[in-house]
Amino acid sequence: MAQIQGVECGVFSNPPNGVGINTYVDMHHTIHKETPEPLTPSDTNSVMSIKSIVTPSQDLPEEKQPNGGISIENKEDLVSILKDLVQVDLSMTSLRTKIDVIDGEKIQNILNTLEEYDPEATTVEERQSIEKLATSNHTLKEIRQEHPFRDDVAVDRLSTEFNPFLRRIKFKNNLDRLLYISQWYTSSEFNAGKKPDGEIEDEAPTDGRRLRPRRKTKQVSPEPEKIEEEKPRTKRRRTKATVKDETPESKDSGDKYNPFDPENILEDTFLPLHGRHAFADSIYIDAPSLPPLVTNVEPKLGVSVDTSASNLITQHTKHYKNLPSSFPTLFITNSDGQEVANVNNRIRIRFLLYPMHCEEYVLAQPKSNQLDPVDEIIKFFQVNYGLYFSGSTKIRNIIVTNYCQKLREAVDDDDLASFVTIIDKWNQLVLHLSPNPSFWSDINPEIRMYTKKIEEKFSESDLKINIFHTEIAKLVAKHQGDKQDKNQTNETNDNDHTVIPGSNGSVLAGDSISRYKRDFFCQLASNQKISRYALHQILSRVYARVVSISSNKLRYYKAFTAEVYGELLPCFTSEVLTKVGMKPHHKFYDLGSGVGNTTLQAALEFGAALSGGCELMAHASKLTLEQSNMVQRNLSVFGLKQLNLEWALSQSFADNEQVRRTVIDCDILIVNNYLFDAELNYKVGKLLYGLRPGSKIVSLRNFISPRYKASFDDTVFDYLQVEKHEMEHNMSVSWTANKVPYYISVVQKEVCKQYL
Repeated sequence: MAQIQGVECGVFSNPPNGVGINTYVDMHHTIHKETPEPLTPSDTNSVMSIKSIVTPSQDLPEEKQPNGGISIENKEDLVSILKDLVQVDLSMTSLRTKIDVIDGEKIQNILNTLEEYDPEATTVEERQSIEKLATSNHTLKEIRQEHPFRDDVAVDRLSTEFNPFLRRIKFKNNLDRLLYISQWYTSSEFNAGKKPDGEIEDEAPTDGRRLRPRRKTKQVSPEPEKIEEEKPRTKRRRTKATVKDETPESKDSGDKYNPFDPENILEDTFLPLHGRHAFADSIYIDAPSLPPLVTNVEPKLGVSVDTSASNLITQHTKHYKNLPSSFPTLFITNSDGQEVANVNNRIRIRFLLYPMHCEEYVLAQPKSNQLDPVDEIIKFFQVNYGLYFSGSTKIRNIIVTNYCQKLREAVDDDDLASFVTIIDKWNQLVLHLSPNPSFWSDINPEIRMYTKKIEEKFSESDLKINIFHTEIAKLVAKHQGDKQDKNQTNETNDNDHTVIPGSNGSVLAGDSISRYKRDFFCQLASNQKISRYALHQILSRVYARVVSISSNKLRYYKAFTAEVYGELLPCFTSEVLTKVGMKPHHKFYDLGSGVGNTTLQAALEFGAALSGGCELMAHASKLTLEQSNMVQRNLSVFGLKQLNLEWALSQSFADNEQVRRTVIDCDILIVNNYLFDAELNYKVGKLLYGLRPGSKIVSLRNFISPRYKASFDDTVFDYLQVEKHEMEHNMSVSWTANKVPYYISVVQKEVCKQYL
């Protein structure tokens, strides 16, 4: 009897190992004698791919085959062996010592009938086997192949406990993967900079992005046969262009974890506020409160509604398609037989600080890189965590597991009822958690005609309100402890009072406000860090509603001129402004600000005292105003402070005296001079003449030519000390996926000696 030493399930286009397909199918029938009929032509493309077939020695009796196994005469013998192995070790090593020919499908079918079998459980022997493999140059794929009858995710999880530098690629869902990323990057081994002996190259996740630590040592390329060809990561935000050319450098740089571009709250990084007030000023006073929100209330719903997202979809339905069948369709047929928009295909979600205000989405799926309602809602949940509860692992797990993960699963499982239940649960949660008083009302009556039931009422226990209250109190205590340590004071807190970091540090009486409400405001006011992910997503929300659909109009300009449109992505702005040490007291300006992304980000993320931008192109200027207005409205409903912005739109900065007066008072400037000609570069030098010493200019090309000599003609160039840098990560600009160089020019007090 032939012995199969390794099998893989999959589809192949060519016969494996040069074996003819008919011969291969005959082998399959010989092994699986219970198959009475030959395989159909379609079956021959999806049968098990046999890696190697070894013909056992004809001289040895069957019970003394090379692998030491015994012949299984009937099903009862196999069942009895498997019953014993379930409690000991189901690894391939153990199986080969008990069974001469391993029929994986037959074994799996029997295991599924055994009450003692738990695919996620592992025995002591299996744990020892996994530990040995995980610490001795074996990949996760090889470890899973050695334990094929245990759950892949369970084996991966156990393997990474023994060796955190192994990277899982199999997950039950996307959120499980995100949780793993967070746990791995916070592991003690990674933070300590440890690297196991004989570490091998990591496996590549199926989404093309590898999960690996930021190591200083040079990475060894994986073996070609162990990794599929990767595609460059394209940003869903800021650009629709697909990168067609890929270099090895772009692959390697994309493997690094980018702290300036967090993709979720599990990869989040936190920005020091440096004493600035991130939230509205009324939160920092002795009797904190939220500023009033001016909105128009919908009488039928009892709340005000932001319809920017739903209007975008209804106005561009050609870019969208229906969600799975249980969800409402985009269009319905009326009594006249005409296809009209489905006005009941709506879902609304409340804001936490202002639960009397909600946002409306149309339930649809984008065909291309457009606003995705489901993703927007999931990001909305995460933004609320990042702004109000960051620092609490328990609350993060509730948001991720009970809301983000389950909402995605509801769509994947085509389960509208569960989807609506999660939204209802969130809307009731924020009514309990909001410091703003509000009343309950059903804000999603239209969707009930599809779910066939009224909104379910959830108890405080169901919503885990006690956990939120307890965690907020812990965060407040931590912030106050950090503040006391910093100031080296001996202040103490009374059990019935909470110190609010207001203008004079006075104590707020417990009778005037509930304990939780005091704690909530104190958490916002005393936290000296803020979520970078949350701030990026606020800008991304606005960009998706204002710019994405209209971005094609930005391309209608002559190629290779200064008017060609290109964007600096958020990670570029974050990295560069961090590099130049931007602080809240600095003033910022962007010469050639496009649709205003960089100017808005400098103000929101870094708290610039003034953030300005000048843009010539008319359509980009129009989108700048729309983005600016919508950002300010979004900041209001999230409780954040308004931005101090100054625009010079539909005008050139060249020979512009008004722009010059503003610019020379700034501390940090960005100039995307990637395609500037010599004349325009010279005009920039004239414009910036008079900048204070120490001011910094970030540019994509060096303003100073290799053999430059001081001209003494009133340009800033004579005073620039230039340093060249390169982005640490790729995908930082819209026109290439590769890392780009940039230049930081620091204005000196006197003409630089090297130019004399």
